[in-house]
Amino acid sequence: MAQDATAPLFKGEFAVVEDLNGQPMIFTSDESGNLCLIFKGKDRQKEVIDLSKKFGFSQQQTIRTLAASQDLDGAIYLIFAIQETGKADRLFVLRPMSSQVADWTALAGNGDFYTGPQEDITIREILLVRYTLMLDPDV
Repeated sequence: MAQDATAPLFKGEFAVVEDLNGQPMIFTSDESGNLCLIFKGKDRQKEVIDLSKKFGFSQQQTIRTLAASQDLDGAIYLIFAIQETGKADRLFVLRPMSSQVADWTALAGNGDFYTGPQEDITIREILLVRYTLMLDPDV
């Protein structure tokens, strides 16, 4: 199968969650290191959102690592580290988002991140653990 010359190439890590219809939403980086979301559009064709551009990151700020998780209610949790030459990595934790693609398409700016002090470190990997508390109704 021939590669479409206009289609972006994706590389590195990826994380998969589901949209409201149970279709995959894939977070990854493209060949330039931009954070991307790949999903099936209304016409069932692959669509890509450049999240780095939506969040206002420069071309020098690229994805080092990422992780995503989804709770039972469908809320999506996205965490990623940005690297920039000559600077420490920065960790970004996005507020819980819905699994509606329209909400991801509407994102703009970086006001949706939890913020706080950051150490001068290099972030190699982010691990998310899903913990489900099962309560015994007889207790």
